[in-house]
Amino acid sequence: MKSTFFAGLYFFASAVLAQPFVSSVDTSQLGIGKLTIYGNSFGPGPSVQVFDKFESSAARDGDVIPSNSPEIGVWASSKAPVYTSIESKSGIHIAKIAGTLLRYNFPAGIQQAFISYWVRVPNGSNYPGASSPGVFPTTSSWKHAWFIDLDYAGKSSDLWTTAHFGKGLHNISGNDSNTITHHLGNAWWSWNSWVRIAVWFRANPADPTAAGDVLFHTVSQEKGVAENWMSGRVFDADGPSLKEFKYVNIPGWIRTGSSPVLYDDIYLAAGANAIAHVELTDSANYAQSHKVAVQPSTSWSSGKITVDINQGNFSSLNNVYLFVWDKDGNRNATGYPLNAGGAPPMFPGNIQ
Repeated sequence: MKSTFFAGLYFFASAVLAQPFVSSVDTSQLGIGKLTIYGNSFGPGPSVQVFDKFESSAARDGDVIPSNSPEIGVWASSKAPVYTSIESKSGIHIAKIAGTLLRYNFPAGIQQAFISYWVRVPNGSNYPGASSPGVFPTTSSWKHAWFIDLDYAGKSSDLWTTAHFGKGLHNISGNDSNTITHHLGNAWWSWNSWVRIAVWFRANPADPTAAGDVLFHTVSQEKGVAENWMSGRVFDADGPSLKEFKYVNIPGWIRTGSSPVLYDDIYLAAGANAIAHVELTDSANYAQSHKVAVQPSTSWSSGKITVDINQGNFSSLNNVYLFVWDKDGNRNATGYPLNAGGAPPMFPGNIQ
């Protein structure tokens, strides 16, 4: 049964089906940036929409991030977020965003998505809307990502994943007062390190306005892993009869006049099986991890997955472990060590 690593929220409970099992990992193509994973019970794979590490050999600090910056997908609009190399999490560049956004339009309306992104308030800067560093403002100030149908004025479907709505309280909700609210607190937030936020939502297929599935997941160097599995509505009953999201804004909104915030390694999958993905961690016990890197898949079957390697914030593959998540959020019980049976292979181009 799925569980939560910190209290204060009700959680989604379901019978665990067969967990994914990793039997071996082929690292022979690591030099061209690929890993092939063998095992069983992987189930069907996801439709990856966007993966953006914000890396560009030609970019300089302050250059506007173009709409074609992702390795997978294309932003529908890039309203002036810029590259910066300050406090980078992985690689050289990250995205610095101040009241601006990246937007992705889904090719077809969606009722299920998995989104993962790293965020940080720069050292010495204020949390959006706050008057001094290291404190939360009293008012709503930052929607990290915002899924929207037609509008966000309470007349249509919208869901922010996640948002700060005052005094350090965060939630998964929407502008419409009829939208279900999942309260998240702030025990997972880190002022001293990057925070990976991941959210999965899956509307009830029989009735999108009935209880569906929601996961709120964070990891940071300071706080480690926190997971909350919840049951609740993804869509409310009012507005259009067809319940779907057509686009997502990242960030959804930042209070006017706020200091810039930092984003890196944005990953988005949508549609059926959205949560199915591969991750590298720094612990064979997932709950004890402090580093996580999503690996975008290029092919997926029940017994074989190929991914494009994402180094994330790992300096090498020494003491790195691999987890496969299936379409229901189950993962292998113990991380598969990438240095099994010998010295760890190197990341492409990485000199150790």
